[in-house]
Amino acid sequence: GHFEVFEQITKEAEIFGNDQGLDKSPELIDKIQTTTELILDFNDKYITAKDLDALIIDLAALGETFVQRFADEDVLIDLLHSTNVSKLIGETEPNSM
Repeated sequence: GHFEVFEQITKEAEIFGNDQGLDKSPELIDKIQTTTELILDFNDKYITAKDLDALIIDLAALGETFVQRFADEDVLIDLLHSTNVSKLIGETEPNSM
């Protein structure tokens, strides 16, 4: 799953001595874990739901959850991976996406 990817890029950051990324990553991983729980809660609520009155509101909230999650994942990847790639190719700053 996604946390296996985070584990891999964390190991990469350790190898490259990316202390800044390693210091900031636990907070981001916690935020991503929170979104995972919200997504699973949505799934659990609607897997057998017959009352769909709140579905549109819940879908909108789920969409916002995904937007935040993707933003946090992008920051995490930038901190733990892109910085290291930049070191490998001799750049001082990672390229912005």
